[in-house]
Amino acid sequence: MSRLGSLRFRADAYPRPALGDLEARFLREEPAPLPTGRVVGRFLGFVDSPGAARPLVRALDTVLFRALRWGLDFGSQRWWFEHPRLAAGHFRVVLGPSRWRDTRVWQLHYDASRLPLRRVLYDEVKPLSDGRVLGLGGVNADRGEGDHFFFDLTKREARP
Repeated sequence: MSRLGSLRFRADAYPRPALGDLEARFLREEPAPLPTGRVVGRFLGFVDSPGAARPLVRALDTVLFRALRWGLDFGSQRWWFEHPRLAAGHFRVVLGPSRWRDTRVWQLHYDASRLPLRRVLYDEVKPLSDGRVLGLGGVNADRGEGDHFFFDLTKREARP
C-alpha cells in the first residue's frame, strides 16, 4: 500500500452512503434553493468514471478534498481551504442542466476567478429537500472525464 493510501483522512471519520445511493439521490430530486453563507465540504467517494480513476486525479483529489478542510461561502461566492479567511476561488452560480448526469443542478463556474486554473475548474451542487447539499466535484470536461467525486456541504462550523 502506498504511503498516501495508509493515511487516515478527516473525511473517512464519518460513515458515507454507497455510491449507488448517491447517484440515485442526485438524479431523483429537483434542486432546492441554495443555502446561504458558509458551508463545509465533506468528500463522500469517487464516482465510477475513467477520469476519476486516473492516478494523478485520485492523488490530487485525495489531498485537496479528503486531507484538507474545505468549503464554500455562498455569500461571497468563494471556495476556501483550511479556513474561510483563506477563500480564493471565486465562482458564479447558474441553475441549469448537469454536464454529467440527466438532472438539473446549480453549476459552479470559475471563469470569474483569478485562479490560474479557472478554465479547468467546474462543480455541480444540488440542495436536497431534507436540507442536505449533495455535489459532484471535478473539472470542466464531459461526463466520464470531468466527474470525479461526490461531496456534501453542511452548515457546521469551519473550525471544530
